[in-house]
Amino acid sequence: MNQNFYKAFLAFFFVISIAPFINAQSQILSADSDEKKSIDYQIQLQSPQLAARGDVLLTFAELEAFLSTIPEERRGPFLADPERFTQALSNQLDVKHMAKDAIDNGLDRGVVVQARLLNAVWRELAQIFQEEYLADAELNDYSSRANELYLSNPDRYRRPQRLSFSHVLLSSEKYSEPLARQALAEELVSNLRAGAEFSRLAREHSDDQSVAANNGTIQNIPADRLDPEFREQVEKLDIGQIDIVQSSHGTHVVRLDARNEAGIPPFDEVVEELSERARQQHRNRILEQYQKGFYEHDLRMPDGATRRFLQQYGVSWD
Repeated sequence: MNQNFYKAFLAFFFVISIAPFINAQSQILSADSDEKKSIDYQIQLQSPQLAARGDVLLTFAELEAFLSTIPEERRGPFLADPERFTQALSNQLDVKHMAKDAIDNGLDRGVVVQARLLNAVWRELAQIFQEEYLADAELNDYSSRANELYLSNPDRYRRPQRLSFSHVLLSSEKYSEPLARQALAEELVSNLRAGAEFSRLAREHSDDQSVAANNGTIQNIPADRLDPEFREQVEKLDIGQIDIVQSSHGTHVVRLDARNEAGIPPFDEVVEELSERARQQHRNRILEQYQKGFYEHDLRMPDGATRRFLQQYGVSWD
């Protein structure tokens, strides 16, 4: 541990050690008496300092807690981006600054606010327990269960026909004269057949709003989602064929790139999807079984408690 890191750790440990702990307490009335049972929980953090602004500090552990909310596959790109990383530090410090002011102004002392803080603790702990409990019970491989799902009802996984194509839309709204629109379409077809780049012509001429994002190429779209007139004509094209197609939107210059026929895909193509479905079903059963033990206990409420609570809001069930 280098000297600067060690000093930062000690400085933060001193600050946190003299600050009051966050206390979470839940009081439960006994079913047989007014005796109060309580669960006490203290949050105590010891972690080296990562950043500071004014008198507000941020620790390694606090940023790691933030990172845990980001899907694992996105954490690497996040950490590799200095701008996003710095912005996250700033956002966390902003939150702590406002929270500190809330405490300094006594905004944390109301009963309802204390209950909100308490509920936040219980929710987080419940989520952590659920993740760990389910992780311990999960299988390493769900492919055999996925195969059972597939064999039990393969027709359930039938896929519609899907098409991939590139196109330039010459909208009837922009090109209101049909002959001029047709002439431009024929010119584009000639250029493409001569070797022009489809994406360049799409960016220059297409009126499709998605062209900025996809350069005119539509990938693997279900055929039944297409304009019926457009679909009927595109389905007649051969792979790689370039032609002019009409739709309710105008005139299209289209190249059919791929056609995936409707049907039931082989198991190998859907094994990952079905394995994830089997995993989720298994997790749900595990959680239901765990909760079943808790729900075997009767729901108990002190006499008159519901009535007194509803009266606060002017509500009566009578």
